[in-house]
Amino acid sequence: HFVVFVHGGAWGSGFPSMYRLVVQPFIERGMGAAVVGYRTYPTGNVWDQVRDVQTAVRQLCAEREVGSVSLVGHSSGAHISALAVLEGLPEIERCVWLSGVFDIANHYQFESGRGVERISPLAPACGGSLSRWKAASPTRLLSGMRDGMSQTDTDRRLSLPPTLLCHGVLDSTVPYTSSVQFVEELKVVSPAADLLLLEETGHAQTVLELMFGGPLQHTLVEWITKRVPN
Repeated sequence: HFVVFVHGGAWGSGFPSMYRLVVQPFIERGMGAAVVGYRTYPTGNVWDQVRDVQTAVRQLCAEREVGSVSLVGHSSGAHISALAVLEGLPEIERCVWLSGVFDIANHYQFESGRGVERISPLAPACGGSLSRWKAASPTRLLSGMRDGMSQTDTDRRLSLPPTLLCHGVLDSTVPYTSSVQFVEELKVVSPAADLLLLEETGHAQTVLELMFGGPLQHTLVEWITKRVPN
């Protein structure tokens, strides 16, 4: 089994080596793992980032005997990874999204309330207009799929991979309601979707526990391991 991790950084910062310890718990259990990078804003916009993640996953699968693949993303990395899967990434068999942003239009309003919308890369990286923000929002894309889907599309909808969303209740960077709303839409099209809300947990703590140890690390590794074919 192989685990691919996509880092966060508000679409405009971050690089793989910052998160290299993420692979350790998976390697210790005999899995392969990699942290992949992507063009950050302004070098690339959100759709460039989606394509970079898709290309990285496909290249890893082509160059290595990876078996089944799980995709893990944190914060904006969860957002672009979710878009990559929704756009079409059949190599992925399991998804884990940590503290993710899944509705760009809603999150812009949240950032405006914090007074950071002018300095955040979110608005320009995701298209610079309300219509483009909606088009880059996994929650709204799933809602549109549900509303426009006929009975004959049911099988395709249910082919989305099993997904676990984890979000801290004390997250002041991305409200946990982001994951709550996304999982509600996700469960309509995929019954294999779960949400884990973490009390006394903030935004960075989810990925820090994955890197340095803690209850969440154990939960994630066990969730992935149980879904790996024997």
